[in-house]
Amino acid sequence: MKSAQSFRLYHPREVAEALGLAPSTLRIYAARFQDLLSPDARPARPDDGRRARHRRYTSDDVVVLQRAKALLDAGLTYDAVSRQIKGDGDPIAIQWQTTVSSSVRRRRSAADAAAHAAVPSIDSEDILTRANAAVAAAIGPVLQSIEERLATLDERLTVQQEAILDLASRIDVLRSRLDESDDSTPTRPGGPSVERRRSWLTHILGND
Repeated sequence: MKSAQSFRLYHPREVAEALGLAPSTLRIYAARFQDLLSPDARPARPDDGRRARHRRYTSDDVVVLQRAKALLDAGLTYDAVSRQIKGDGDPIAIQWQTTVSSSVRRRRSAADAAAHAAVPSIDSEDILTRANAAVAAAIGPVLQSIEERLATLDERLTVQQEAILDLASRIDVLRSRLDESDDSTPTRPGGPSVERRRSWLTHILGND
């Protein structure tokens, strides 16, 4: 007589954690190996007349799923795993398929390792140094051209300032001579006054 533990039903979350599977993977297993599981563990079909209900797994279901997972990890297909568990699989064919699958996995691992070794390691400091050098090489001539233009403008401004100072000096000389002329030359009758002549000169020289 079986004990109550043998007839205990397990929640899908408990089975997934026990087998180290994601809940979605457990649902795939339940669908692919439903012929090997108890009715409570099989997905409900819309045409079988049963109401929607949550799946539950017996201890035997857990053993079947654990064996299926081990065979899948060994490289067998779902169909080969199903035949193996049912006892219909050809041991030689299954052994050959397992060997081929293991060989393929080893080759893939070797190819991944070779590809990883072929990729040079990335040195962030070296990349930053090269980027700065490239930017300096591209901007350097532009900055030099700007500096040369600024130097030319500075020379022109200096010339203009010297010209302005020379013009101001000449204006001072003219004013001085005008003042001396006003003091020594009497105003002609009917001629312009001293203030008016000074106003004309100031207007001509552009100095208010």
